[in-house]
Amino acid sequence: MSYKETGRKVANIVLRHVATNWLTYLQLIAAILVKDYVHAYIILKKLCFNTAARILVNQAKSLKEKWNEQKKQ
Repeated sequence: MSYKETGRKVANIVLRHVATNWLTYLQLIAAILVKDYVHAYIILKKLCFNTAARILVNQAKSLKEKWNEQKKQ
């Protein structure tokens, strides 16, 4: 199989995934825009993006720590 054929197969798989989950992606974008990280985490887990979900958890923890520091001052 050539690189071109491999690229086409991968592109088709990705496009099919996005096409079947487009509403979920819109929900994910909306959740991130309003900083609803819990909902975004659930969506990422649903889409099987475990690494991205972990990054989002770390971001939420960081924001919580900053908020707690500001609250103390």
